[in-house]
Amino acid sequence: MTTTLSRTLAALAALMSATLAHAITVQVVLKVPADTPPSDSVYLAGSLPTVGGWKADGLRLFRDPANPTTTFTGEFEADPGQTLDFKFTRGSWATVEKNADGSDRPNRSFAIKNDTKVLEATVVRWGEGSASPSSIVGRLSMDLLLSEHLKGSRMLRVWLPPSYYKDPQATFDVLYMHDGQNCFDAATSTIGKEWRIDETLTQLITAGKVRPMVVVAIDHGGKARTDEYSFAPDTQRNAGGKGDVYGKFLLEEVMPFIASNYRVKGGPEHTFIGGSSLGALVSLELARRHPGVFGGVIAMSPALQWDNESLTAALEKSQSPFKGPRVWLDMGTREAMAGGTSEKFVAMAQRLSAVLKGAGIEHKLTIADGAEHNEGAWAERFDDAILYLAPP
Repeated sequence: MTTTLSRTLAALAALMSATLAHAITVQVVLKVPADTPPSDSVYLAGSLPTVGGWKADGLRLFRDPANPTTTFTGEFEADPGQTLDFKFTRGSWATVEKNADGSDRPNRSFAIKNDTKVLEATVVRWGEGSASPSSIVGRLSMDLLLSEHLKGSRMLRVWLPPSYYKDPQATFDVLYMHDGQNCFDAATSTIGKEWRIDETLTQLITAGKVRPMVVVAIDHGGKARTDEYSFAPDTQRNAGGKGDVYGKFLLEEVMPFIASNYRVKGGPEHTFIGGSSLGALVSLELARRHPGVFGGVIAMSPALQWDNESLTAALEKSQSPFKGPRVWLDMGTREAMAGGTSEKFVAMAQRLSAVLKGAGIEHKLTIADGAEHNEGAWAERFDDAILYLAPP
């Protein structure tokens, strides 16, 4: 009896200890350059929802009364075992912290432990841009989804069409986009430019040129992005190969969550997927590997060079799983991506287009004269892509 009671008390103590370990408060103490503009605010922008989920102005820090010109402080809550990836900004990605020589510095990383009390850091130099406000048009919902497949959480940025709340019985098409940070808001974009999907769809839907749709923009996994967005490992880059895990996350966790919480239509004719660069590659691969799920693919500037054009080679051997979706395929003439010249990438897009054409797969290839490899270029082409895939 005594042994049983002792075990019970020990179990209760462990449970209480685990419970008390959650939601600890972490103090932030930040040293900044002496030339930090006195009128500017300072923020921590990071991966956890308690600091804003990678909003450039996520967690505001305040001047330390004892050292107001050089020290900022703040606090946030986090669970032990979580890891915070973050940077400091003055309110926008144009003013994000830099290395001493002005070059881009990588994300910081901070592991939260049971005894964590303080996060101390120093900014040596700021970006020279000016702060910019959020540019979101319409309603944007933020959902942090805990994933068993990815062994962590991932932010979903869900944009709702103008008519979503006008008719509570209406259901809508749905577009799944990768690199979600870059889709709607320049303030959250990793390079300060966005796809302008919210502005473009608002205009096209209001004009009756495309079907109203919900857009689910899935944040990329930071350092895990390359691995998650590629099914085959690339030996030249010594990276990639976890696309199957990311695919399970999308199909088995994201899509059921969206279907349960938002009024979206089912079936491939109402379900689209898209992205750029590696995000375009994984979109094409997901459509190929999961026939009957997606009715349309947006593949802008796809990284077809990955693993020696293994996607194109696979489609040359067998096109039958890929005959369902319509495909928007494009490439700029000034992409200059790593691994070759712009002409090389245009040629790869043309080779893929020839394979699709030979297999009778409905698609459209656009070679964008003068277009570079960035969100601004993709924003310019998004209207044409969505007009092609989802006309009224």
